[in-house]
Amino acid sequence: MLQVSSTFLGTLVLAVAESRADGSAKVLGTLALDEARLSVSGRPAPVPAAAFASLARGFVVEYGPDGAIRGLATEAGTHPIAERLASQVLSFMQLVTATERPSAQSWEHDERDATGATHARYAVLADPPSHEGNRLIEKVVRRTARPRSNGALGRLLDVGRSANEATLAFEVSPARGIVVEAAGALATEQILGTRRVGADDSTVLVLLRAETQEAPAAIAERVAERTRVLAPARPLDPEPLRAAERRKRSEDLVATLDVPAIVADAIAHPPAAHSRDAATYADVLAAIVDASPEGRAHLEKLLTDPRTGEAGFLPIARAFGEDGSPEAQAVLARVVAARPSRDPAREAAMFSLSHAEHPTDGTVSLLEGIARSADDPWAYAAWLCLGRVAGQLTAVDPARGGPVVDRLVVRAREATGDGERRRAIEALGNAGLPRLEAELDTYRRASAVEVRRAAVGAYRLVPTTSARDAMLTALATDPDPTVRAEALDGVVLRPPDDAIADAVADRLEHDAEESVKKPAASRLMSLCPRNKAACGHIARLQKSGDEWTRNELSAFTVPR
Repeated sequence: MLQVSSTFLGTLVLAVAESRADGSAKVLGTLALDEARLSVSGRPAPVPAAAFASLARGFVVEYGPDGAIRGLATEAGTHPIAERLASQVLSFMQLVTATERPSAQSWEHDERDATGATHARYAVLADPPSHEGNRLIEKVVRRTARPRSNGALGRLLDVGRSANEATLAFEVSPARGIVVEAAGALATEQILGTRRVGADDSTVLVLLRAETQEAPAAIAERVAERTRVLAPARPLDPEPLRAAERRKRSEDLVATLDVPAIVADAIAHPPAAHSRDAATYADVLAAIVDASPEGRAHLEKLLTDPRTGEAGFLPIARAFGEDGSPEAQAVLARVVAARPSRDPAREAAMFSLSHAEHPTDGTVSLLEGIARSADDPWAYAAWLCLGRVAGQLTAVDPARGGPVVDRLVVRAREATGDGERRRAIEALGNAGLPRLEAELDTYRRASAVEVRRAAVGAYRLVPTTSARDAMLTALATDPDPTVRAEALDGVVLRPPDDAIADAVADRLEHDAEESVKKPAASRLMSLCPRNKAACGHIARLQKSGDEWTRNELSAFTVPR
């Protein structure tokens, strides 16, 4: 696995420039580094000293109301390595709001090491007399004869030591600026008012000096001055940055691999499903698809080769589908066109293609063409994939997705037989769009059983209360047991509530068909851990149900 790590030695200064009523804050930071090291997979990587000059001049961090870091602004032209270092430092500084304490002993926090053992425990002792609103926090450092540094939270007031632990007491000021002297891995600790910034287990503790504070007005003036020369604030981890960093990691990984040999070995000896080897192979394939044109070409040859069996085909097709880029979609489209018409690999490639987050026009055209073909054995699969693509496209680009959905609606209305209409309705269901509810409601009342069953099943992906209610109505009133069973399967996928539990219990108790009663018993037992009403129904029916119901529920123990 490719690993990038950094260590630094220097001084980090964080000054709270603006604290807003909603809990958000603007913080001015400077990071003056005496030493910085970057390693890639354990190998040292050169770092130009001038790369970090802009961090010493200052950067601005935006904290949201929940304490999460929402944005980072650095000087335009800041070296990417410096931006990465600042991002990594801040990523470890996840603000955690301390519990408001009505009394002096109400807040504790345990810091654990890599083995899970408690390394240090923090506890509020009392309000120190020096300044109203300050905290006096005791830190007990265990499993070492001395603390890893001479301070961790604020102004050091007292030190105690025994054979295997050290006790330190700190006065923590909610002042608007805090100086942090940090040494060690990319993690720090600090207190900003009542908020504590956590540290990971490898952190070398830091010294916070609360006595070197600036006046808030001076801090605000410095922030305003710095903001004029900073690039516009951007999300700390925006999608383009994530994609660029993922591409760089993938390129570095692929450069060390013999792609043909690795893939050939995986095809000859497929890793067990859900194993660590399978996950590693999936990561390797994802890196190849993301960053290696030569690797993508090699994988495409394997996908189009009829000799590549299912075990070798599926992981590769899945990697292209999860990548979802226009290039990956084009590869899967060529695979669908190149494979023999009756080859099941075409169906697998279409389902991988339907998982693209941003479907292309080429993907839509391919699926529509196959779906309309009377001779293609995978036309039904194409309709299902087209429904999924239509829903996804509507979510990201309604102007392009809307016409695709409209064409599916027209196909369902103009179907010449119940079987054709059922397939069209199932495609609509895969779109999962609330706008289709009125259409589905019409088909839910049809005379043909397979049409009603398809309409009820199509509600399961529609995320509305009215869709849930339609399934409950079908479960309770539809005269056909296959439709009731379809409604049962769909409704239990919703977050469990008493209405769902009542409806499932009613079918178990009163339905005349075992094809409905048996899955109802199973679903009611699966609902019980998440819904008290379901547990109550089970306890009641274990005593008062008919013989079949009592036998079906006899092995189940209602949790207490």
